[in-house]
Amino acid sequence: MAPVVAIYALRVLKQIAAAQGMPMGAIGPAELSEFVEHQEGLVTANGLAVDEPFKDFWANLVLSSRRQLEQVAQVHDKALAEVTVGETIAWFEAKSKEMHGL
Repeated sequence: MAPVVAIYALRVLKQIAAAQGMPMGAIGPAELSEFVEHQEGLVTANGLAVDEPFKDFWANLVLSSRRQLEQVAQVHDKALAEVTVGETIAWFEAKSKEMHGL
């Protein structure tokens, strides 16, 4: 599941960076909270709005993934904004093999 979350975080961070004109590494909880507030489709089946605990959880999830994405960028000797989905997948595959002694 972690690669899927990291790829999602990569997409979200790139969107926020482009919209706010800021580096991906500078995006914090405030920018993530604002982003999630404006996303259509993040409403429960009952029509309830997204609450603060969910926004905090979501922001922490994206920020945790950013740490992994920064490692991907470091391995490929590039800026975080230049990391690709393919590089992210390859990094997770290599980490998994390393963890399992393959």
